[in-house]
Amino acid sequence: MFSIFKKRKPKADIDDPGMVDISTNSTTHTSDTTLDLADLGNKDSGPCRPILTEYKKIKFGTQQRSFRSQWYNECDWLEYSVQRNAAFCFVCRTFGSENSGENIWIKSGFNNWQKFLVKSKKNSSTSTHLTNLSKMCAYKSSLKTGSVVTQLSSAHKKQVEINRKYMSSLIDVVLYLAKQGIAFRGHNENLDSLNQGNYKEMCHMVFSKFMPDLKNVYENKINHTSWKVQDEIIKISADLLKKLLLRKLLFLGILHLWLMKPGPIKKNSYLNKESSKYF
Repeated sequence: MFSIFKKRKPKADIDDPGMVDISTNSTTHTSDTTLDLADLGNKDSGPCRPILTEYKKIKFGTQQRSFRSQWYNECDWLEYSVQRNAAFCFVCRTFGSENSGENIWIKSGFNNWQKFLVKSKKNSSTSTHLTNLSKMCAYKSSLKTGSVVTQLSSAHKKQVEINRKYMSSLIDVVLYLAKQGIAFRGHNENLDSLNQGNYKEMCHMVFSKFMPDLKNVYENKINHTSWKVQDEIIKISADLLKKLLLRKLLFLGILHLWLMKPGPIKKNSYLNKESSKYF
């Protein structure tokens, strides 16, 4: 008769978003944050989206509700953990920090299925989710085009190759004019001159007709065709030629001594080493 004075246990508010305590149901309670998330995706694999014939159901009052695979089409960021029977936000979980976004979508998982549509739309519109989404887009872009550092490194490497090819062409022009004994400079080397001299006129012809990929480099304000650069190239070329001639003369002198005293050349002898450089 005194049963009316007994305190009733408050009913769980099943309208609250997030994890629903399902320990009283046939399924396992999944709100333990220490539970492993090995069945979820990562940056390389993308979100885990298993499509099952039937998902575990959770009791909401008198009704049984479960996850629906159709929700994958409505939320690009959605992933589902079979182990936890809960939904997660792949974007916030993978590209966000531990303290960013709602903990329910990152760590414990969301399984209040009757509120899923409302709460998923709310999560999609949060500033934290949008920030993490931009991080994911930047990551995907870096996989295709490379990171900023990689792009800068590739651009630098390409520029170095162009510069080397350009300078090699200038050296070839210098060596050709020097070999033929042709004068380098002209009377008027200004841009409006009809004849800028043999060196610049030949450079213009080479880069305009035969090397159009280097034409832009030649047309720059600094194109390394000044008389100072010409003199430096001539001096460097002359020094290298002197060293080469001296080495050959030295070899010929040693060869002459060997001819004066014929005999087999030892394998590790100086004459054998020097001769291998030229023959």
